[in-house]
Parts: sequence; C-alpha cells; structure tokens
Amino acid sequence: MPRAITDRSRVTGIELDPVTARIVGLLQPGARILNEDFTRVSLSARFDLAIGNPPFSDRIVRSDPLRSDPLYRSEGLRLHDYFICKSITTLKPGGLAAFVTSAGTMDKADARARARIAGMADLVGAIRLPEGAFRQDAGTDVVVDILFLRKRRADEPATGDSWLELSEVQENQEGEGPIFVNRWFADHPDMVLGRHAIVSGPYGETYTCLPCESDLEAALGSAIEMLPTGFYDGEPEAVDVLNGDHAGDIVAERPDGLGVREGRYFIGKATALMQIVDGQPVAVEVKKARGADGVFAKQARIIRKLIPIRDAVREILKLQERDQPYARAQVSLRIAWSSFVRDFGPINFTTVSSVEDPETGEVRETHRRPNLQPFLDDPDCWLVASIEDYDLETNTAKPGPIFTERVIAPPPAPVIASAADALAVVLNARGHVDPDHIAELLHRDVADVIAELGEAIYQDPASGAWLTADAYLSGAVRSKLAVAKAAAELDHAFAVQPADLRPSDITARLGAPWIPAGDVVAFVKETMEAEITIHHMPELATWTVNARQLEWSAAGTTEWGTHRRHAGQLLSDALNSSVPQIFDTFRDGETERRVLNTVETEAAKEKVAKIKTAFQSWIWSDPDRTDLLARIYNDTFNNIAPRAFDGTHLQLPGASNAFSLYGHQKRGIWRIISAGATHLAHAVGAGKTLTMVAAIMEQRRLGLINKAMLVVPGHCLAQAAREFFALYPNARILVADETNFVKEKRHRFLSRAATANWDAVIITHSAFRFISVPSAFEAQMI
Repeated sequence: MPRAITDRSRVTGIELDPVTARIVGLLQPGARILNEDFTRVSLSARFDLAIGNPPFSDRIVRSDPLRSDPLYRSEGLRLHDYFICKSITTLKPGGLAAFVTSAGTMDKADARARARIAGMADLVGAIRLPEGAFRQDAGTDVVVDILFLRKRRADEPATGDSWLELSEVQENQEGEGPIFVNRWFADHPDMVLGRHAIVSGPYGETYTCLPCESDLEAALGSAIEMLPTGFYDGEPEAVDVLNGDHAGDIVAERPDGLGVREGRYFIGKATALMQIVDGQPVAVEVKKARGADGVFAKQARIIRKLIPIRDAVREILKLQERDQPYARAQVSLRIAWSSFVRDFGPINFTTVSSVEDPETGEVRETHRRPNLQPFLDDPDCWLVASIEDYDLETNTAKPGPIFTERVIAPPPAPVIASAADALAVVLNARGHVDPDHIAELLHRDVADVIAELGEAIYQDPASGAWLTADAYLSGAVRSKLAVAKAAAELDHAFAVQPADLRPSDITARLGAPWIPAGDVVAFVKETMEAEITIHHMPELATWTVNARQLEWSAAGTTEWGTHRRHAGQLLSDALNSSVPQIFDTFRDGETERRVLNTVETEAAKEKVAKIKTAFQSWIWSDPDRTDLLARIYNDTFNNIAPRAFDGTHLQLPGASNAFSLYGHQKRGIWRIISAGATHLAHAVGAGKTLTMVAAIMEQRRLGLINKAMLVVPGHCLAQAAREFFALYPNARILVADETNFVKEKRHRFLSRAATANWDAVIITHSAFRFISVPSAFEAQMI
C-alpha cells in the first residue's frame, strides 16, 4: 500500500499455518495476524477492503461452522466460493474486495455461487490470467481470475447481473467446438490476457486460457488501468493505530483458538460466573432448588477456584513457549492450587464404587470425580487435571513438573556433522528419506551424500523412492529381489533372504490355495484312473470339481468313495475343507424330514481321510514336482523379513521436557508413523498411552492424519486425558464419556468434534458405540 494509506490503516491477516503466520507477523509488525482457520472465525463488518487468494478446492462447505448464515447449509458452496462470500460479509457497505480465484467461480454452469455473491456485492471488474501465470510462484497451471467487487448498501439496487450467465465465444481454430465463458469476459475481451481454447484433460475436453506471446506483466498493467476508479463510497472510521485498535475484533467463538473457546468459564463483570455457549457469553445460574436449572452453589465455587488455576497454567505455557520469564506465573499457580486443595482436596479427587451384575457376575467399577465434574464443559478441564500427580490409592496429590520446571522449550538446533546426522534430522522433520534435503543441510552434492550414506538408504527400483535400510530390506524381500534383479542393481542388498524351507518342513494339504489345480487333476488321474476338471477361485477360496467318470466307476464308488457319495464329491469336500454328511429323507404326508445317516456319514469320512493321506504321499513323490512346489511355497509364504524399527531420530517437538521416552516407546512411535496399524502388546506400565499420544502428535505434525480419535475403557478416560496433556501441554483435545451422548448433548458434542481443529478426540468404548458408521463407508469396507 502507499505510505500515506499505510499510516492511516489497520491490517488484519488470517493464516492457518502457524509457521507462515509467525513469519508474516515478523514481516508485518504493524498488522494483526491471526493464526486461525478462516472458516472458524467471525469478524465484525468494519473492513473497508478485503483481499484474498481463496484456496482452490472442490470441497463443499455443507454448513457455516459459526452458523452466522443458515443459508450456507442449503447452498453447498465450494470452498473458494465460500471464502469470497464470507469475506464480503466482513465489509462495511461501500467496501471493496479483490480476489484471486479459479476460473470456475466465473465459468461454472451452476450460477448459485455467483448469485450468492451478487446478492451482496456488484462486480466492478475482472481480469482473466492465462494458464501458467502462477507456475513459477505457486507451481500451478490453473487458469485464474482477479475479481473486483463492491459491497452494496442495504437500500441500493444491483447495477447488473449479466456476469451471472455464460456466453459462447468462437475462437478461429479448426476443429474446436463452441467455448462457453462468463458473459463478462465475452463482453470485455480486453480483460482476457490470453486465448480461449479447448484442450484434452484427464476427464475429457476441458477449457483453458492459453498464454499469448506478449508480456503478461505489461498486459496486466494495461488491464488494471482500464478498471473504473473512484467508486469507493464507504464511511471511514477513526482507527487508533498506536493504541492497537483492531478492526475485525473477533466477536464469536473460535473452537481451535486458545482464547475464547466454546464452553470456557470466566469471571465477568461484577464477579459474575460466565460461560461461552454457542459463541456468546452466558451467565451461569446457581440452583436455588433441586429442580431448578443451573449448577449447585458448591459446584459454582469449585468452578471459580479452578478458573485461576487454568489461567495460570495457560500463562506458564505461553511464556515458556515464547522463551519469556515464567517464575511469577508458577508462583500464581502454586497459590491458586494450594487454595483449591485446602478447600476441596485434590483436583483429581476420585471415589470408586463397584457394582456386580447379578446375571453375569461381572464387576463394574464407576469412577466419580466431584471436583472435575462441574468443570467438564471447559475445554481446558483435562489440562487442569494433568498438572498434579494424583495417587488413587491414598487419594492424595502433589504438584506436577509444571509447578517448578520448564515443560515447554523450543527444540535445540541440531548438530549435523555427517550424512547420518542429516538423515536423522530429515526423518524427524519429514518422516521419509529426502536426499535433496539431506544434501541441502550438508551443503554438498546429492551424489556425494548418497555415497556417504552407503547401505543406510536404498532406492526402490519399482517406485524410484529412497527408503531407509530397515524399510527396504524387510517385508516381501523375495519380490523385491526379483524387481531389483530385473533392474540389474541392488542385488547384493538382499542378503536378508529367508532360508528356503525343505519339503519335509512344508505341509501340502489337499485344498491348500498355493497348490496348482493341475496337480490335483494329475493326482486323481494317477490314483483313481479318472479324467476330471477342477476350477479354483482363490478370491472366494472355493474349488469346483467336475468328475462324471467317478460317479459310476468302481474306483469312484467303492475304493475311493461310497455308493451314497462318490469320490468326486468327497474330493470336493476335502478341497473345500467341509465335512461330508449323508442324510436319509422320509416322507410324512406332504412333508419331508431329513435324518442324518451316521453309518454312511462315517464311511464317507473314512474315504475322505484316505484321499487326503494318499495325496500327502503322492504330492512329494516326483522330484520335479517337489522342487516346483517348494519354490512356490517359499516364494509365496516364506518371503517376509521382519522390519526392525528404529526411532532414535525422533525429537518429538512440542513434548514436555519432563518426560524422556524409552527406546521401546520411540520404536513404537516410529512403527505407527511408518506402518500405520500397530498392536502395542507391551506389559502394563510400559508406557503404551504415551506411545500412542506421541504417535498421534507426530502424525499430525507430519501431515499424515487430520484428526485422531482415541477410544479407551471407561475407567481409563481420565488417565488418558491427563497423560495426553502431561506429555503435550499445548495439545488441543476433546474428551467425552457416555454422558456427552445423552440426547440433549449428543448433537453439540459431535458438532464440536467435527468442526474444530482438535489434535485428538478421546472417548470411551461405551460412548463410541453411539457413533454409527455411515452405511456407504460400511459397504465399502465390506
């Protein structure tokens, strides 16, 4: 902005990525930068200008998370259209907006989004940039439009709606059909800085705007000069820049913020106890009778005592994160906690009652926490619970590490002296091998780095990706060896091949899926002297036998079968692992009844056993067949080398310094990150909860998951929540048991879980049963 405008303006920026938000805050110290999700923030309509680059996404916004406009639910706006609409709502009447958005906003056949925008603002002008305009800066070839809008006053009519429609333009190219673009660009061809065209895309023919040979920067400058001027007629208001007067103060709840959050208790004016409900402060009523609404007087006193504890904990974490003095805040915490314990006992005071089921004899424990129960709606409830070390056996508590130690500290700068050090840093930062990043850290060539790492990393010939040795030299190593041999490289790496099993170590069961159907046909031909056909469907694990010759031959009905069930049918039973049963049918008037014939059934079972025994002897009788089957078995089943996971490189940014995880815990964390589904079969007390918590936060940090759900037994809910906050004090978690799924609370809880940016949602097994699985997802999994 020009200096004259900058000195008289106040800028508010919203950025989701915390690193980018901090960088912008340093580059623009005079601006107010909010590290928030734009879909979660509500701003007052005080802005004169809104500028944005909405994310290009086909994601549909089904409802406005803040419910500021219920019409969003039915309109189904795409994410970038939603950003434009919401930005316009923050403008004062007469305010201006400028957006860089995809061509779909103007060109899509569905005009509902444009109609929604036109209902609030007039289109002042638009400029279309050709594909590749953002290739160098953003790495994308998408066709983009720059839109200029002005928000109308309440009583002001719209200036025109022609830009809601599409119009056909005909470019002079042979073989091209009609091209439909927004009427604005059809009526203002000078505002199109390229040439309309139809090209072949992955889903058929698609529109694009091809670049011209002229200088794009100069053409853009000329187009901007053609835009109308002097049409801003908003009413500027005084802004005290020096005293930090912010247009756009947040007026609604931000579920993922650390300030005013849904459910948060606080002390309002005249010492009134208040709570944020649906984004608005509401007074907490104190019950004066049993049937009245509100909380009991003692519960209100507990809440009032817990508020300063919560605020002191948050202040300590904030100061430690910013590397500022925090001793005074720790003193405030000790005073607030001591006052609470003196009046009500430990924060985590727990009473345990047992009830025995008279029918099953199962004993069920119920844990009640009277000092936490009134505070459960506060999003920091379990953070407060995590600050003390509570002993359930003695019902006593002592201050935790946060009272005296620094639990949050910026990670130390890594000391990189070798390629192995750089590899550990990259694995910790990215979760996978990146030779380019390693070379950048060492200021060396990629080839030199790869040579120094030697057998610590390998390049997969199939995908070309670089993997750590433990990842590449494990799993289906025989298949990997075949690929490596085909690529004529890395053969030496697979010295980890499992030793071949000998035929005497292999059980060749009749019906085993790895035995070819042709061998079973050959067995019948040699032993029963019959020609049969067999069809095997491995997907369904079924064998179909067609053996008409065995229905009447002596071998089929006497030697290898019975007169009630011939050898072909018994062979089918053996192949499909089914037990033969012979039934006699008796007629009683118009009804029939079937009775098991035990004599014939036992005779059929003996014949099946005879066929199986003969097959076991026959299958290994031929040397060539023995070698072939042994090779098939070893390549199919004896081809796995277990992976040895090594998590020593993990630094766990954001974890409390009060904890130092064991080697087996870091190995478990790295296995969850690398392999996904993992069974932590550790002994009681080995630290499984902390392993899962750290794995969740690491996957979140690396972008592998969006939101985790931790489902625990009911009696472990409080423990899991406390340990989560103890290891990651700044984590954003939502905790709920089955009481949150009663009819009047279920919708509110699920809405909070779905719409907020939680690191994890912790619920009990019994509560998890209340969440139904969508039928489409269930059908897909089946």
